[in-house]
Amino acid sequence: MSSKPRGFMASPEGLQKLEAAKASLNLSFAAIAKQAGVETDTVMRLFHPSWEKRVSEVSLAAIARVLTVTPREITAVEVHSSNSKAFALAQRRIKTAIAYRSTNLDLSRLELTSLPNEIGQLNDLIRLDLSQSQLTSLPKEIGQLNNLAWLDLSQNQLTSLPKEIGQLNSLTRLDLSQNQLTSLPKEIGQLNKLTKLDLSHNQLTSLPKEIGQLNSLTWLDLSKNKLTSLLKEIGQLNNLTDLDLSQNQLTLLPTEIGQLSNLTDVGLDHNQLTSLPAELWQLNSLTNLFLHENDQLGVSVEILGPTRKEVNSGATPAKPADILNYYFRIQDDRQPLNEAKLILVGFGAVGKTSLVNRLIHNTFDQTSKKTEGINITQWPIQLNQSEDITLHVWDFGGQEIMHSTHQFFLTERSLYLLVLNGRQGHEDTDAEYWLELIQSFGGDSPIIVVLNKVAEHPFDVNRRALQQKFPNIREFIQTDCDTETGIDTLRTAI
Repeated sequence: MSSKPRGFMASPEGLQKLEAAKASLNLSFAAIAKQAGVETDTVMRLFHPSWEKRVSEVSLAAIARVLTVTPREITAVEVHSSNSKAFALAQRRIKTAIAYRSTNLDLSRLELTSLPNEIGQLNDLIRLDLSQSQLTSLPKEIGQLNNLAWLDLSQNQLTSLPKEIGQLNSLTRLDLSQNQLTSLPKEIGQLNKLTKLDLSHNQLTSLPKEIGQLNSLTWLDLSKNKLTSLLKEIGQLNNLTDLDLSQNQLTLLPTEIGQLSNLTDVGLDHNQLTSLPAELWQLNSLTNLFLHENDQLGVSVEILGPTRKEVNSGATPAKPADILNYYFRIQDDRQPLNEAKLILVGFGAVGKTSLVNRLIHNTFDQTSKKTEGINITQWPIQLNQSEDITLHVWDFGGQEIMHSTHQFFLTERSLYLLVLNGRQGHEDTDAEYWLELIQSFGGDSPIIVVLNKVAEHPFDVNRRALQQKFPNIREFIQTDCDTETGIDTLRTAI
């Protein structure tokens, strides 16, 4: 039993094609080797058959792709599947189809690694099945099948497509699923009759913008790829009804997705989406929306409803409008209010209202009356010269905040100003009284202790003892509204 050759050499005709292609592309041996992913010596062996050193089938196919020729055009020995009988069978089927002007040809499951060039002579072919083989490339002659409407290349080892694929003007369905495609030629946008395109289970990281020219497309499957973003040109696919983008690495969607008014089914599950564009509301025809396993969206499985697998098994899908309504409602709830609550506490006549007027309006009225009830004043401030904040300042009359109402007014997540003065002489006791109330009802809220009216009655408190007992105290600041002592310091601290 004769053994198969361990490698391949260029025929005289093949060498001419190699040299012509190399000259046309203006590539050096090193450049060819780099693009093909082989050693430079391997390329040189193929270009010098007189050395009588063969190259492997894998290296031959890689070099042929770079030079846009087929392995069979290069070699003296036909390069085909490891099963030569299968390749011969494919040739016979092609020749028979040519002779009988067949419209349908099945070459699936033959484990072919390349196609005979005669494939381009099938002028009457409408349907071609090349699925479930080991094809790593396609011959440029594939573009000569002018009447081809249906092409199945699924479950092969294709890493790229020839630009001639764009010459298949009659193509309506193209199945390229379960290959190793990392990119698509821009010429794919020339398939203006294409209605169904399956690119699932590949290695695509991006799409050519020309994909937006597929105006007849109604069904597009891009699931199980490595897409991190989606081109805005996707919005030009006006006739699209089904779009599957599940199991990619998408973080955002272009707003142009809202232009796909005919969409009925959208799969976005198992991505890394951080937000959804409001333009999704424009998809009035939508009946199925799958967003499962996008944890950062914050939508529970109860809202998302059954998965696609469950729906395909008979479960009733959640209504897209309900999903979107929930999502955008929680987004509104999550929007930062940029508001905060500032609460002034202290006994009567310690100067709380005067502090409010001096801080907000930079005014002081020595004859102002005591506060009756509760005054709430809005104080607009700016943080870091960029972020606008509204402080709601609560100023209680000295007797208004009685024990029975503490729980209603002293709230958590607020900023407290405890205002004291030195007139009564028991400031430490007063401080502990209010600090204990704040600690009971205000939780971990920060506290600024304001030692007010120091120009009139200079005083201090046992700062170390108070701060040890009440660690939420941030600062002790001495102020006087009449002389403006410490006002700027207090304003900055707030």
